Amino acid sequence: MPQIDPSLIAARLRGLFAWPDAKRLTTLASELQVSERALAAAIDQRAPQQSVTVLVAVAQHYAIDPTWLMTGKYDVQRHRAAHGSTRRPPEEVIAELMAEAQRTERLEP
Repeated sequence: MPQIDPSLIAARLRGLFAWPDAKRLTTLASELQVSERALAAAIDQRAPQQSVTVLVAVAQHYAIDPTWLMTGKYDVQRHRAAHGSTRRPPEEVIAELMAEAQRTERLEP
């Protein structure tokens, strides 16, 4: 399982959003139904902090693979699970990815 790196997640988010300026950030936060502060923290270039709420909102709004958002690797099964016929809420998929990453970190020397 690839590691979950907040800086890389932030870069993917900025790519999706096309580097939002302050005005666009306000609009995006409204569209995603998240706070502007949480969205700004998620894409911060120095010390990004993504909340599950923001990650789920982005995965749902853009219908993207939560695995790609979290790790940069596309997973067709998880993408279908989050948005397809075998629908699982994206928050379940993201929570699963976070749990896997934590288990992997504990196992590494």
